[in-house]
Amino acid sequence: LPQRLVHALLGAESLRTIGAKARSDLRARIATLFDDETSRYFQVLDGAGVPDESIATRLYQATYNLEVAR
Repeated sequence: LPQRLVHALLGAESLRTIGAKARSDLRARIATLFDDETSRYFQVLDGAGVPDESIATRLYQATYNLEVAR
């Protein structure tokens, strides 16, 4: 019943236009949200810096030395 009432008041074309505008607006807002979150994510990664390549080797050696010491 509410849908028929709105259809009678606004007409089919107006409903399609409203729906298209709402869909477009929602997509734009979601795109903005994802862009903002992506930007935040990359800022955190950039702030962490690039680890030294020797860290993995040193960690492995420390683990090995720990096992030997046990």
